[in-house]
Parts: sequence; structure tokens; C-alpha cells
Amino acid sequence: LFSCSSDDDASNNTKNPIVGEWQIASFIEENGEIQEASVCEKKGVLTINDDGTFSSTSYDNDGKNEDGSDKCKLEEPNTGTYTIEGENITVVRNDSTTSSTTISEFTVDSNTLTLSNDDGATVYTKK
Repeated sequence: LFSCSSDDDASNNTKNPIVGEWQIASFIEENGEIQEASVCEKKGVLTINDDGTFSSTSYDNDGKNEDGSDKCKLEEPNTGTYTIEGENITVVRNDSTTSSTTISEFTVDSNTLTLSNDDGATVYTKK
């Protein structure tokens, strides 16, 4: 006798584990030092779609508000495409003035996405 199990559905959902909305949590410097993201950096969102496209918003610290909190300024959003081959992700950004390609190694562990390259790594948590 043969039967189908619900495991088939679960494997479809994990086919591309980087798909979703991600928020910057920290940075890992080349020397391995971990730097927590600032209040403004944590407002940014990286959205990775199942169709091979992505978008991201980021915020920069633009001084202080009257109450002493960080004044966060929205930067120009990024959009583009990505492809995955093994543990590498190739990202092609298309902004208003130029296009750039970045190749990073990625790992997904539970609700944490880490993108690493020669300059260090960025650690994201799933929203």
C-alpha cells in the first residue's frame, strides 16, 4: 500500500527558505566582531519574493529628535532580482542611476538569514 503524507506540503514551503520579509539585526565585521544594528537600521526591511525579485528599504540616522531619539531618514528603496546556486545568492540591484551585482553566501537557521561576503556579513531576522 502507498499513501501520501503531509510531509510533501512541508517540503514545498521550505523549497526557498529565504523568501519572506527580513529585518536587519546585526553586522559581523571581517574580524568576527558583531555590531548590533542601530535603531534606524532595524527599521529597514528586505523583502525576498518567490519569483526571483526582491525589494528593500533602509533608513539612515539623520541626527536626533527633540526628545533625544534617533531621527531616521528613509533612503531610496532598492529593487532587483536574485538567483540561488547552492549556498550562493547572486543579487542584481536596479536603482534609478545604476545596476550592480553582488554575490554572497547565505545561510538560513530557523528565523535568521545571514548574507556573507568578503566585507563581513549582515544578519537578518524574519518579520
